[in-house]
Amino acid sequence: MAPHVRPATLDIYVTNPQQTSEISKAMDLHPVEKGGNVRLILPYDGGVFYGSRIVDHLKVVSNVQLYVDLVNYPGRGEEASARLLGMIQDEWSKALTE
Repeated sequence: MAPHVRPATLDIYVTNPQQTSEISKAMDLHPVEKGGNVRLILPYDGGVFYGSRIVDHLKVVSNVQLYVDLVNYPGRGEEASARLLGMIQDEWSKALTE
């Protein structure tokens, strides 16, 4: 959403365990003990999907969810989340003046 940091890991939220198998097969993914770069995540609730949208033909979480994910991401996630927070604040400021 804001190309600032090149991600080392791709996180994909799934809605059910069966979807994990389908995505793994479609993307030819294989489990590894450590050092993997794709994580299929079954969230504890569906809130992560609230406000999601389509970007370049892919369903992407809302900027707020992305911010929360980046804040908790090790490495340069804090830096990326700060940049995204600025974008979110700008969007909200514009929405308030419209």
